[in-house]
Amino acid sequence: MSAEAGERTPLIETVVTTTGDDGVVNCAAMGVRWGEEELVFWPFDATRTLRNLRHHGEAVVHLTDDVLLFVTAALGHPHPAMRPATAIAGLVIERANSWREVVVTEIAPSIGELPRSRVRARVVASGTGTRPALGL
Repeated sequence: MSAEAGERTPLIETVVTTTGDDGVVNCAAMGVRWGEEELVFWPFDATRTLRNLRHHGEAVVHLTDDVLLFVTAALGHPHPAMRPATAIAGLVIERANSWREVVVTEIAPSIGELPRSRVRARVVASGTGTRPALGL
């Protein structure tokens, strides 16, 4: 996804799961530029999400209409039911409407005032949940 194409790609609210050095899974609400082959997102520099991405280089990015999951991912540390991903060493949230398993291809400082990094990731697998998306 070129920089120009990335600006035209929709920004979708998602829940991202990453795994820490200690094996603990982190769930974070995050806006993601959603492409077919590549996703781009901007975690804050001091977050577990970015730390985990730097260490493991993998994540699962979920689409969900579960408002409670979004709220707890943004404000706390949710513990939804999960199962192993198929192509990476990550976990899929069972109640997600769909997901993409990704491998990080680049982490770079973001241009702007906020202390964030830009993460580019290649989609290596995807799936669809058993519940239809009802919307928010």
